[in-house]
Amino acid sequence: MKKEIKFLVTHGIGKQEPYVILDLFTNGLLKIMIKEEYIISHNIESIDNREYTYIKIETESKIIKIYEYYWAFYRDDDVSLDEAINWFTKGIMTHNTIEKDDNNDKTQQKILNKTFNRARSLAPLIKIIYPFLKNFTQSGLINMIINKIFNLQFIEYMQNYITDLVIYTSADTRSKNFNTKNNMINNAIQAIKDLYSDNSEIILIGHSLGSALMYDCINKINIESNYNNKSKKLLKSIKGIVTLGSPINKIRYFFEESSKEEQFIRKQIIDSNRCFRSKDRYITSTTANDTLNSEKYTIKKIDNNTKNIQWINIYNSYDYISGKLKDYVIEKSNNIDITEEINTKDLIKAHDGYWKSDIVYNKIYDEFIA
Repeated sequence: MKKEIKFLVTHGIGKQEPYVILDLFTNGLLKIMIKEEYIISHNIESIDNREYTYIKIETESKIIKIYEYYWAFYRDDDVSLDEAINWFTKGIMTHNTIEKDDNNDKTQQKILNKTFNRARSLAPLIKIIYPFLKNFTQSGLINMIINKIFNLQFIEYMQNYITDLVIYTSADTRSKNFNTKNNMINNAIQAIKDLYSDNSEIILIGHSLGSALMYDCINKINIESNYNNKSKKLLKSIKGIVTLGSPINKIRYFFEESSKEEQFIRKQIIDSNRCFRSKDRYITSTTANDTLNSEKYTIKKIDNNTKNIQWINIYNSYDYISGKLKDYVIEKSNNIDITEEINTKDLIKAHDGYWKSDIVYNKIYDEFIA
């Protein structure tokens, strides 16, 4: 029987179009496989009335199936400018400094620090003047003037990028954005479950915010695996996750669900639920009780059934969204900087350059296909 490998690829923020990432990934992989004999075909299958389009690449010894998880239609363009402003100011004002990332050299770290400090200085001012400005920005004429002056589509930019971030970084379980985020994760998990079969291996690949989505899927499936044997089998079939230009570290730093200092149990539950390669942020404190015996407050975590999953993280030093993800345990050889290959100081080009990187596809081929 031929080895069967299934890739589930997903996109990042913005108004993405269906099959674009499927196209980019397939083209990149075929470039690496050019010397092999293969048959490539477009296929459609239905699993419990859920329709999946995929590309099949069949060689003499293996079958590769490439699926796309498209989540852009879950985004809600009704996220208001008020919500976006509150999201920005909350994230900025809850920290005095930006977290130092080891993937940045001293010059790049200075740029990040300077940008963060400017944003932090502006945040209180934005909160004050925004109520006065928002009445003006509702005017089509004013927006046209703003766009002309700054050479950017202000409203479209907010809808394309900030909307997704506002939704996905919401930790408030009572908000509509949290429900939207949950739907995105739950439907991605359903897609992963539908890909499962006894003789196949599953590889998850996420770009930008899509990498956070794939990461959250693994953690949620692990929670299920503590009471559901099917989920435990599913985790065994997931052989790898590839994160491209991932903001996971920054999302955790700026928007992680917070706990009060004395909430020792709650902090540990949050860490336990995010067990996939995550370094604990729980620190035993004696502030609430000077005689606290920390061992008696340390809980036994849920089972971590994700240990067989290989994590490859690929970043670019000029892509400030990405990073080494130092809050997570990733083998040194799997934490790969592609700055020399995609050598551009243009943030957008650096952030989108992963899909055109030979280093990315060679690593994926060597680890999961060869």
